[in-house]
Amino acid sequence: MTRERIIEILERKTSIPNEGETWDEIDSAYDEAVEILKRITETSHIHYEVRNTTDEYGHEEVTAKCDTMEGAKRILKNACDWYRELGTGRIYEVTEELRYVPVNSKKVYERIY
Repeated sequence: MTRERIIEILERKTSIPNEGETWDEIDSAYDEAVEILKRITETSHIHYEVRNTTDEYGHEEVTAKCDTMEGAKRILKNACDWYRELGTGRIYEVTEELRYVPVNSKKVYERIY
């Protein structure tokens, strides 16, 4: 089954077959989707980046990378944004493939006074 076909079945958000489809096709699409997600999970890594603004224009730079959220929060306590108090900045959760190409990044914590 092609990925396009799997996506088509999953996007319907139902396990009821369309006309001309069989239950086996639906089961197969779900099984293959689960296997794809498992492979993605096995080949990716999540880390946390502490980011701070570094000038009056609001440019952000990565000031530290950590494997855990707790570690990033500890580092953030000793970091600060431009013209702000110690302990300010943002933490992003970054998902990377094992080739270290960022796949996804989202802000998960912010402390600004």
